[in-house]
Amino acid sequence: MTEVEKKQVAVFRYMIINGFVGGRRLVHGEQEKLLAEKCTHRWCIPLSGKNRNKPQHATALGTDLLE
Repeated sequence: MTEVEKKQVAVFRYMIINGFVGGRRLVHGEQEKLLAEKCTHRWCIPLSGKNRNKPQHATALGTDLLE
């Protein structure tokens, strides 16, 4: 993977997790709602033929964020 590709992947990942780790304290139930909302989006996932994040893939985003 080239440096440009690594940056594209890093920016994509940050774009998804930013709502969870962006410094704002989420109230009870807001984390689950945010995750569900993000899973409904169609994404242009770098270096992948996929275009969606599904709830079963939440572990890739870090389910620790939901606890």
